[in-house]
Amino acid sequence: MKYSHLIFACLFLATLNSYAQSTGGSPRTTTKRPWLLSSADDAAEAKRFTLSEWMANKQKSQMMDAWMGYNTNAPDPYEFKFGFNLRDYDYTQSSAGTTLLSKAYKSYDGEFSAYARNVGLTLQYQKNDEEEFNDTTGIFNVRILGMGLQNTHFSLHYGLRTRENSGNDSRMNHQFAAATLQLYVFQSFGILGHYRQYFKSSESVYGVTEGTEYQAGAYLEFGRLRLLGNYFEENSSSTINATMTDHQRKGTQVGFLIHF
Repeated sequence: MKYSHLIFACLFLATLNSYAQSTGGSPRTTTKRPWLLSSADDAAEAKRFTLSEWMANKQKSQMMDAWMGYNTNAPDPYEFKFGFNLRDYDYTQSSAGTTLLSKAYKSYDGEFSAYARNVGLTLQYQKNDEEEFNDTTGIFNVRILGMGLQNTHFSLHYGLRTRENSGNDSRMNHQFAAATLQLYVFQSFGILGHYRQYFKSSESVYGVTEGTEYQAGAYLEFGRLRLLGNYFEENSSSTINATMTDHQRKGTQVGFLIHF
């Protein structure tokens, strides 16, 4: 019986010695203990939370959201709008600091715009029976920032305004550059600013004329319908026979726009 225990002990020591040689050292001194590792340990390490991985995943998610938002929620590339406005304003004509005329007037104007993505054309017409002139305006538009007419955007414009005055049978062509900033404050409420610079134009009745115009206002939207109210001011000067005459029109503009 005692020989069987001895034989078993010898076999056990021989097994340990063979394992130590295969691992490069004795079972007491080896630092590599593969019997302590398991698939469960690997899974736990893979599930471990780290700040670096969280930040990397967050950045990937933001990039994916931006790409999806731009490509799946992009507005229709073709946009149209039609609008009608009523202007109520005061007109002042002066020369050398002396007021020659001061009177209140009303006029009506309409507009139609068509866009293909960020480029568009606008046609405007103003009928002013009280001052006896009509304006016909064509504008080329480029939207620099923003994804649609019913979105926050910044646009640049170049156009031509033709003013025909039936009272003195004159016709004046004015080229101009302009800029528009539209900002949505809330989902259905926003503010709008518009500025124009009219370049010099020569005409037999008024002489050489140039001027500026700006508008500032707010709007409220109900779906595709927009109700708006603006303050506007147009200043111009005409020089003929070395005499300069200043013209100022300032007042309010109320109206509506329909987007489609």
